[in-house]
Amino acid sequence: MRPYVTLLLTILTGLICVFASGCNPFTPALRDPHPAPLPATYSLYSQQAAQPDTRWWQQLGGEELDQLMATAFSGNFTLRQAWSRVEQARATTIITNSSLWPSLDYDGSASHQHRYQNDQRTRTENYALGLASSYELDLWGRLQAETTAQSREQQATEEDWLTARITLSSEIAGNWINSVALHQQYAIIAQQITTARHIVELTQLRYLKGQATRSDLVERQQELHGFEQTRLELEQNLSQYRYDLCLLSGLPPGADLIVNRQQLPELTPLPPLGVPADLLAQRPDIRAAGLRLNKGDWLVAAARADRLPALKLTADAGYSSSRFADLFDNWLANLAASISGPIFDAGARRAEVAKARAEADGLLAAYEETVITAVNEVESALLDEEKIGEQLNAIDLQLERRRQSLDNARIRYLQGDDDYLSYLIVKLSVDTLHRERVQKQRDKLLARVALHRALGGTTTDTQNTLR
Repeated sequence: MRPYVTLLLTILTGLICVFASGCNPFTPALRDPHPAPLPATYSLYSQQAAQPDTRWWQQLGGEELDQLMATAFSGNFTLRQAWSRVEQARATTIITNSSLWPSLDYDGSASHQHRYQNDQRTRTENYALGLASSYELDLWGRLQAETTAQSREQQATEEDWLTARITLSSEIAGNWINSVALHQQYAIIAQQITTARHIVELTQLRYLKGQATRSDLVERQQELHGFEQTRLELEQNLSQYRYDLCLLSGLPPGADLIVNRQQLPELTPLPPLGVPADLLAQRPDIRAAGLRLNKGDWLVAAARADRLPALKLTADAGYSSSRFADLFDNWLANLAASISGPIFDAGARRAEVAKARAEADGLLAAYEETVITAVNEVESALLDEEKIGEQLNAIDLQLERRRQSLDNARIRYLQGDDDYLSYLIVKLSVDTLHRERVQKQRDKLLARVALHRALGGTTTDTQNTLR
């Protein structure tokens, strides 16, 4: 009768364990996805449809910028480090998930002992072969909470990788825009140097004829030296941006990575902005912060479950014999269950729960900060583009009036009412305004890059797909 009782108890215990394993009384409650109050729309522009999934930089630089992006995405050091962290997180997830499954190990041994005593020689042999298994029943959901928390960390690490791609694309675009602007300014400063030299030559002739003072000549010479100094600074900055592009692309400073475009592109209309709440889905850094907040909640659940008893099953079976031929004739199997739990730990487990909750509160604050920062970045980029656009319009108005002055000076020179020097001086001022306009146009383009970055600018479906 006893074997049947044992079998019945074993089956009953197994059923209880199966049903108990599905019990998770500490599952964290769902949080509000909008923990911080968000504005209904952006303050400067009305609500529009969400941004489509396109390579936003193609609106700026076409194939040249697209090629720079491709080179950087394949060789950037920071991006490669971010991807290595993704692979580490994936491996850690596999390791953590293994706790949900039974472990099964094998062992085998063979020994030979020869003994000589009192002129007698004895020989003993022993052979053993066995399997051992253990499994912890997840009665309170602690193991499931730990694996879920690690899964959220893996997902957050993948979002960090996407954030690194967006950051890299904005840095590449910014360096490219600065390089093109320097090319354009360099062409203008070369014209100004030529004009300034003509002015110095004419002023020197006037000085020799007594029609100009020494201070007039020195002033014109200093103006020429200032333009030449500006050209040297432009050359230095252009080389530095080229070095930065090489570094961002994972290439040495002397790599053949050249920006050939000579004129800044014109801005296209603003991209669809959507509403601030769209940022929760568009920006990978917000998604990463939300995933880590959820991870913190699951770690609180794991810490609470760890205060309760743990039930572990162990089983082993093996063969042993003093003769190898009889190895499989002698066997032994064992099944055991053990339960363990805290009686007195000086408040350690309670403190672990308090610690996990404090960490979750910190992650909540970090998530709210990330959301508000994202909205602020969009608003700042929109404001910068609008104000820089107003400044650009003011410069265009000055340019129009200055060109009229240049046309009048040219007419007066052709009619003999004024000298060529006066015409050159006006032309020099027009070129200076042209350089200022290039700088403002560059600033407006950089504001647009910042806007795409703040909106979670995508790097296309294929490039966003995790390997």
